[in-house]
Amino acid sequence: MNDQEMNTLSKINTCSIDELMADLQDSNPDCKIDGNHIVLRLRPDYEFEVLLDLCNTPEDILSWVVKMSCLRSITPRLIQKFILTACSHAEIDASRFLT
Repeated sequence: MNDQEMNTLSKINTCSIDELMADLQDSNPDCKIDGNHIVLRLRPDYEFEVLLDLCNTPEDILSWVVKMSCLRSITPRLIQKFILTACSHAEIDASRFLT
């Protein structure tokens, strides 16, 4: 990982995986799988979609995290939820990102 990727991960590593998993069970999620996309609700009127086929490896997921970190409306919590959702779909141990 390069310095930018490490800095991005250190900024989002603020809560436990258990806390995030509980949030993902929310009945009105701001990060969910819809069809063949992961959909992140950045604002009530704006969603960001990532094709699931582009989230198959840890490197793919990290690449999206770096791209998302440049979005104005993104929050560290939403990036964490994206990581968990993408890792769950790809059967990747999310603790590689969130420890």
